[in-house]
Amino acid sequence: MRRKLLHQSLALLCLLAPLPDAFAAGLPEPLTLEVCLALADQQAPMLAAAESRVAASRAEQDLARSALLPELRLQGQLAYTKPTAPSVNETGDWTADNRAGLVLRQSLIDFGRRGSLLAAARARRSASELALTDLRNQQRIEIMARYFEVLLADRRNEVANEAMAVAFVRFRDGGDRKEVGDISELELARLEDVFRTLRSRYVETQQAQRESRLRLATALGVEDAIPSELVPPADLPAGVSTEEFESLFKQALAGNPALRALGASLKARESEFQASRRNILPSIGAEAQTNYYSRELATRERWFVGLKLDWPLYEGGAQGAARSRALARLNEGRAELADRRLRLREALMNVLSDMETLRERQKAAEARLKYRNKALDLGRSLYELELKSDLGNAMVDFTDAELFQAEVRYAMALNAARLQALLGQPVHFPAQDSKAVKETSNAQRP
Repeated sequence: MRRKLLHQSLALLCLLAPLPDAFAAGLPEPLTLEVCLALADQQAPMLAAAESRVAASRAEQDLARSALLPELRLQGQLAYTKPTAPSVNETGDWTADNRAGLVLRQSLIDFGRRGSLLAAARARRSASELALTDLRNQQRIEIMARYFEVLLADRRNEVANEAMAVAFVRFRDGGDRKEVGDISELELARLEDVFRTLRSRYVETQQAQRESRLRLATALGVEDAIPSELVPPADLPAGVSTEEFESLFKQALAGNPALRALGASLKARESEFQASRRNILPSIGAEAQTNYYSRELATRERWFVGLKLDWPLYEGGAQGAARSRALARLNEGRAELADRRLRLREALMNVLSDMETLRERQKAAEARLKYRNKALDLGRSLYELELKSDLGNAMVDFTDAELFQAEVRYAMALNAARLQALLGQPVHFPAQDSKAVKETSNAQRP
């Protein structure tokens, strides 16, 4: 009889428990980690902004290159004039004074100023592309963290639900036992306090489920959908590295995209500083013109070919200010690069330290799960022999051990992803069955 009542109570609590937010249209259901990572590359707003910065840097490079190429202009003028000293063929009245011409200009010598600006533009383009690579890795890590957060929130909800169910059965049975005098009013109050506390904790885990799903949707860049059912990844990297710290640090110095982006930005600032130092030097350019005039004058030429000299002698201190600004930005870039090297070393050490800690936690999780599984088997045996009225906390403890093992697995996977990002490697995970993933996505397609 007690077994039947226990099953009825558990079913009642599952029916009364509010479900997570409904899955909105626009995402496949169930959602997999592979699909989330694909969405990260397609519709994340921050990645779109970074790609726009890359496009802008390419345009800046093309603009800097154009300063080294010939310039061809078509010029024209439609006008009427009333000359004060008419020529031989003019009457002194209003006369058409129209002009059309082609002008060709080419910079010949500027002592490397435009070349330095082009080198700076190229370096800035490289910096923006490397920054995009780093942002893409960080975005994938963020999505994986939010994905794992949802899975762990669901696990915590399961633990809280089972603990609440056990407390509810004990509180309900306590009321019957109180009526026959088996327990006191104080003991019944204690059982109710335990149940209400666990019920409150269960409601908190439900709110955590909703909040974690919203954070995942935000990381995915999805505004009109909240994921509902997620598939736990079957295969995750353990994040084990056999290389020494110094060897990994050398790899990070050579491959870390954020560090390389700062290095490229520093090169750009060095080129800009070199260009600012050449602002006091002259520039020489060639110019050729061909013109047509509707009004013939002795001082007008049909053809013109010549060299032009431009030497800034005094500009009110603008040249010195430009050099000072470029030097300050150069020193700032050197300091930023040095700081990033220090932070990279620290981040790498933290990742390797976490790797060692998580390795021990993995052993502890396996031992705990093994122990709780045996305790659950014993409880089931006693329950089936009706030597115990319920499983007690055995099921709760086993589910909690599964939660602990999942926390360790997901933490190790994130740690492995962070190590990949620090070393400049693309963040990726072993894919699940691609055929199954494809069929799942096609099944959800309208």
